[in-house]
Amino acid sequence: MSHAIRRLCIQLGHFDDSPLPEDRTLLELGNAFEDLLAGALASRVERSDPGRYIRPGEQECDGIFGTPDLYDLTDHAVIEVKFTRLSTKHDPESTKFWKYWKQLQAYCHMMGTRRGRLHIIHINGDYKFGSPGSAPTYRVWGPDHGEFEESEITDTWSLIKAYT
Repeated sequence: MSHAIRRLCIQLGHFDDSPLPEDRTLLELGNAFEDLLAGALASRVERSDPGRYIRPGEQECDGIFGTPDLYDLTDHAVIEVKFTRLSTKHDPESTKFWKYWKQLQAYCHMMGTRRGRLHIIHINGDYKFGSPGSAPTYRVWGPDHGEFEESEITDTWSLIKAYT
């Protein structure tokens, strides 16, 4: 799924088609953090609400594979965790976050739900170094009114299928 979303972002002009860096340190740090946070969220909630979160592992739909971080069995919501250098000054509905929303919507399709939440750590905050806003910042976002429209999920899935 991530390869299809990357190609879509390049074609739509969200970012340039530059080669991925050879230094995978930030990528590996992000993967480690995402795994750690997903596990910590599930563990913390487990004490008061056992069995609420599951880690669904790799999912397949229409020959496309993806790995949602968590699934909330109470809210029937996909939870996707992101570790990013994107600034907090960007609106979460901007094109900067488009790829995260599309990934979440695709996972919602795969998991049969319209609910999803993004848990994002902005490692450089707002990039105003020396200010309180420059510290790493953790935010949680979901779709307006708690659910994606069915058409959003269907349209996203059609886009992803076209680029796989």
